[in-house]
Amino acid sequence: MEQHYIDKNKIGRSLLSIAVPTMAGYALQSLYDVVDMIWVGRISSEAVAGVTIFSILLWIGTVLNEMMNVGSISILSQSYAKGNREKTARLVEQSIGGNILCSILAGLMIFLLVKTQLSGFSQDPQVQEAAISYGMTRILFIPFLFASYSLNTALRSVGYPRAPMVMMGISAGFNILFDPLFIFDTIPWTSLPGLGLGVKGAAIATVLSTMISCIIGLAILMRKNAKVRISFLGIFKIKWNEFKHFIRVGIPGGAENLFRNLLSLLLVRFIAIYGTHAITAAGIGTRLFGFAYVPITGAYVAGSTAVANLLGQEDIIGTKKAVRMAILIGVVGIGILSIIAWFFPGHLMGLFIDDQAVIPYGIPMIHTLIPAILLGAVSMGLASAFIGSGYNKPFLIASIIARWFVQLPMLFITTTVLELSIQFVWWSFIVAGIVESLILSVAYKREHWLYHRV
Repeated sequence: MEQHYIDKNKIGRSLLSIAVPTMAGYALQSLYDVVDMIWVGRISSEAVAGVTIFSILLWIGTVLNEMMNVGSISILSQSYAKGNREKTARLVEQSIGGNILCSILAGLMIFLLVKTQLSGFSQDPQVQEAAISYGMTRILFIPFLFASYSLNTALRSVGYPRAPMVMMGISAGFNILFDPLFIFDTIPWTSLPGLGLGVKGAAIATVLSTMISCIIGLAILMRKNAKVRISFLGIFKIKWNEFKHFIRVGIPGGAENLFRNLLSLLLVRFIAIYGTHAITAAGIGTRLFGFAYVPITGAYVAGSTAVANLLGQEDIIGTKKAVRMAILIGVVGIGILSIIAWFFPGHLMGLFIDDQAVIPYGIPMIHTLIPAILLGAVSMGLASAFIGSGYNKPFLIASIIARWFVQLPMLFITTTVLELSIQFVWWSFIVAGIVESLILSVAYKREHWLYHRV
């Protein structure tokens, strides 16, 4: 029996039924990232810089997670649409177990990056200490982080679009409660004692919250009346042919994530030319624009899930409509948030940091990156066509050309050769966004992705 999770007669409504809970979930996720940075910002500017540097290195390691999850979207959604519940359940188990395996390799990779690359970002001992204190805790518990991503993807793919929202909401709530308890000696605005663990406390709060999210996701998929029921032991019975299938489908998406994050790593080095305050502003910007990316992420996840399901139903016309809807949802959503950011940049920066020397770096950054994010909404909407179909090469090619052949040379010339202001760092994102969206538009119109199955 086919599982028509996406109603071909009500594609817009079906897409919103995925996009809205996804946006809400990621908004909550971003909220606790924002709250996390607000609390860390109350420790010191150096603490923010340290967490920022580790976060960049963490992104490099999560390329393996991205590889598994990009493959999972198309494989799980197309399988579910065809109606084979037993096969889909086995594939869900493999996606979670395979990603846990990837997390071990990722943890080793991130550990080596911290040990070998940290000094290249900052010579400030306080910044380095913060990065190590925060990072080692996150690395130790990284399997839970990867498992949580796999569970979220699986739940959306098999007809539970609201479940990830609930998981993220509960996780965010616990993180917001845990942060002041673990970070400070005395919980702010109370006389209650805290544990006083500083940035390490922020990491512990995040880890505990992620573990709670994993428990909830597993409970949903292991229920007797689950749409696709998995077993706990099945997660750890890796079937190498299926594991390799996930990797093959996800390699272009994972490679895109790797090249994107490697550039982010280099970007921090370019920003470091302008000092610790510039790194701090960039770290705040990362969290702030992570929140702004909520509608883009919701549209992208909904679009790619809908594309995969509709292709499983062999509905070509509906698939194209789903992509157009994904672009529209992303652009409208980010447009609304951009208006707020444009008029209140100083207030937004002030939420994160007391150091007034940082804010002048952040205001022009916010103003300049708004057009780049609008271009990102278009690019990610188009990318949903490729991710959903499993034809991921155009996404990889567009990203490499835009970032490595356009943005990176621009960064090097403006910051190192010409020694221009940091404003040119932010403008490079607009140029890269234009190039990426143009390449994806051409690949989309060729329609090879419409006839690709996994």
